[in-house]
Amino acid sequence: MVRTDLWSQIAGVLQSEGRFLITSHVDPDGDNIGSQLALLSVLEGLGKKVEVIDPGPVPERYRFLPGWKRILDFGMRNGALSIPENFEAVFVLDAGKWDRIEEVATLVSPSAKVVNLDHHESNPGFGSIALVAPEASSTCELLYDLLGVLGLNPSREQAICLYTGILTDTGGFRNPNTSPRTLEVAATLVREGADPAWIWDQVWGQQKPVRILLLGEVLSSLEMAGKGQIGTFTLPREAWQRIGAKLEESEDFISHAMGIRGVRVAVFVREKGDGLIRVSLRSRDGVDVNRIARRFGGGGHPQAAGFRIPGSLQEVRRAALAAVAEALEITLEEGVP
Repeated sequence: MVRTDLWSQIAGVLQSEGRFLITSHVDPDGDNIGSQLALLSVLEGLGKKVEVIDPGPVPERYRFLPGWKRILDFGMRNGALSIPENFEAVFVLDAGKWDRIEEVATLVSPSAKVVNLDHHESNPGFGSIALVAPEASSTCELLYDLLGVLGLNPSREQAICLYTGILTDTGGFRNPNTSPRTLEVAATLVREGADPAWIWDQVWGQQKPVRILLLGEVLSSLEMAGKGQIGTFTLPREAWQRIGAKLEESEDFISHAMGIRGVRVAVFVREKGDGLIRVSLRSRDGVDVNRIARRFGGGGHPQAAGFRIPGSLQEVRRAALAAVAEALEITLEEGVP
């Protein structure tokens, strides 16, 4: 259970400081976008001055969330973005490591209080206050708890943001991180105005044709290894650029590999285009892919983790497969590419 003294310390920061920065990890998802927007709303409701600045832009699929335009892209700092300074407190949400916020870290002064609020088991506990709760389904579930600590009920807008983060981080309430309490929180958010059907449709039901073409490209790359225990997808930069898609649009595709009978670990290797290869890992049957990801400098959860490293697509794929095979205590077949 989360220590009550940590919640008290966080509440103290909210009350004592006036200028806040909210940020989160690179390669954004529904949980980090939803939690940031909910916290933004809470802080402004308390009369605070707040900026939300991320390492990159908000993905298109989350641009239905109330207030999404308030999230500034640090990458635009040399363009139209004017970045204020002298933040008294910084909330880092859903980031398993400090370096996951990339260059946004340059905005944090040594005197600022850094609050690390996260649910990743791999989080080392950086910051002035670190509330890391792996038992929570999502950082949005923790934001719901923060509302309770402050004696607040979620507004309709906050409920939409928080429900979206919980929905996406649990894979539509299918993943093992879906606890009875997660469902209780989701039910409360629905009562407060989050429409489950509408949110699901915005996240997964309004896909552009280019995303379907991209899915076809990824599915055609399927390869099996470890006598059917490992399913892999690969996505080279050439493919998503040729189709006219964005890499972020392939975010959930790894679930198709996990849907194959007999697969215990799914590996999705994507070429980002900045010299880095992004590897996503999913598992079942108690296989801890967080431990695998940490070998490569990444992290996450026991059944959902990832990492980014430089190299070629095939080199990184082979290294990831070797690590997965070692974790499964199996030998890869001869000729596995």
